[in-house]
Amino acid sequence: MATLDELRDSVVHVLTGMTPTIDSARKRTWNPRIDGVLPIVQRAVLVRQYECLDTILYLEKNLRGYAGVVLLRPAVEELIWCKYLDTIDGVLANTLVLLISQIEVEDSLKAQDGYLGRTATKKLGLLTYLERSTRIKARIRNDLKVVGHKLGWDRKNTEAGTLPSLAFLAKRTGLKREYDYLYHATSRFAHFSAAELLRRAWGNREGVSITSEHFRTYWSSFALFWGFWVFTQTYLVLQPHLEKDGVIDPDVDGNSIIQAYQRVADFGYVPIITADELKSGF
Repeated sequence: MATLDELRDSVVHVLTGMTPTIDSARKRTWNPRIDGVLPIVQRAVLVRQYECLDTILYLEKNLRGYAGVVLLRPAVEELIWCKYLDTIDGVLANTLVLLISQIEVEDSLKAQDGYLGRTATKKLGLLTYLERSTRIKARIRNDLKVVGHKLGWDRKNTEAGTLPSLAFLAKRTGLKREYDYLYHATSRFAHFSAAELLRRAWGNREGVSITSEHFRTYWSSFALFWGFWVFTQTYLVLQPHLEKDGVIDPDVDGNSIIQAYQRVADFGYVPIITADELKSGF
């Protein structure tokens, strides 16, 4: 079985090989009316996941790997959404992404206005945008109903003009097992979790030491392995679209990359829970 050091070095090797592709994805001429938002979102997903995996490597190198697992949560959602969008008509996919972004902008404007107040909204120069979002809200929801009907979403979503659950999308894309596994695992890092907090407490009746250092190696391994896995799967989904969109995928040392992937595979799947942490009696 590969060691954590070998896992880290292999991930570094692959990311280094991917750097020219990421650099190519970072810049693009853009006419929103002609190009739509989907090509930008696809590029942004790849760049964000690359940067987050690089951040996990940085955290692990600086003995803070336990902080990297939370970065997996959005990556899992991005993989599922990218694969789902890949299964539907391109025009419909672009419309859906645009509607999602408009809904999210409205939600953010309303939340900020609700907390800071209308005076702050005006001072920030956002009142016009808030008013516009409020005006078009009904139209956006209606458009989402139409899209949902065309895509065969559940009746409750099409009637309400709401997005389907991630579980629904995972099932549609054949990622339900991965969703169940990784969504549960990352939930323990993204939300309050007594079990996750107790992992930091080790000792006996004479004394307990509470620090994230106790599980640092495990968390680093989990973040690196699964972050790499999600990034790889996402890239495989996006690669045909990115290539068509002009992202350069230069020749690399294929054998060297394959060997690095093999070393990651040799490390083995990192489990959600371990026997050691259950011996404490909690």
